Amino acid sequence: MLKATADFIPIQCIQDGVNTIPEDWAFDPLRNGYAPNEVIEEGYNPSGITPTEYKILVLPDDIPEKTAGGILVPFYARDQRQGACQTGVVIDIADEAFSFIEGEGVRRPVIGERVAYTKYAGMLLRGKDAKHYKLMNDKDVAAVLDFPFDPKDYQF
Repeated sequence: MLKATADFIPIQCIQDGVNTIPEDWAFDPLRNGYAPNEVIEEGYNPSGITPTEYKILVLPDDIPEKTAGGILVPFYARDQRQGACQTGVVIDIADEAFSFIEGEGVRRPVIGERVAYTKYAGMLLRGKDAKHYKLMNDKDVAAVLDFPFDPKDYQF
């Protein structure tokens, strides 16, 4: 079971009614929970991967290990589904990324936002924190999503 700490409250603890959110805390999409505002604003990149030129680094949404009925999904099936995943959180953006966008009213993704991107976009890399990240071109991003990740969207 997930537990809250002094600097992080998992979203499951809020949904279960176990914890309340302090006023100076906000949702942290990188860790799928709530953290102090100053921690979120730092833009911490735990992967050790820094994109260059027109690339962005995205942490794909996790694919559930079990089906809705509780059956464990084989690794190869989860891995295939993870490669086809089309949503995730922006971790880092290169300096030249999205430089082709001009004009007012045009939305650029920022670090910490959830985005939708093309299927099988970019390359899958393992970061120093042992998580898998996608390094992709800025033009592979199709939309900025204003709703949280729901694992039910990826049920087998």
